[in-house]
Amino acid sequence: MNHLYRFLPAFFLVVLMLNSCRTSTEPNNAIPLGMRATINGTPWIADSTEVVQSGTCMVLMGWTGSGTDSNITISVTLASSQTAPDSCTPNGDYREGINELIAHNGTLFLATRTTSNVQGTFTFGGVAFRSTNSTSITNGEFNLNIKN
Repeated sequence: MNHLYRFLPAFFLVVLMLNSCRTSTEPNNAIPLGMRATINGTPWIADSTEVVQSGTCMVLMGWTGSGTDSNITISVTLASSQTAPDSCTPNGDYREGINELIAHNGTLFLATRTTSNVQGTFTFGGVAFRSTNSTSITNGEFNLNIKN
């Protein structure tokens, strides 16, 4: 019985080390729920968000305003088969009122993807179709629940 007590601290240490090496399948909640970004240096937080799954695409959308108010919409499109973690050039879209910009550079990092949640970060920029103004979307992050 004395031998058992001698190995007990080592046993607990091994259990503690193995437990800390587990990988979690739960979403990383370091990113707050919703979508946010910095648009030309100004912080932006979506009032509403939605995840739309259609065929081979998953579109992550966030927007502010409604109707004809000065709407700002940011969307990022993923392949339905894209798994996390993954990094790629974003297929992004930014709209403010009637001005629309399609991303031509930037990064998209898909950090977590489960059947019920998708999380990651993005940046992109470009020139709007109906103007010569360039737009820079930085510090973008999303944590969106997927409705099944």
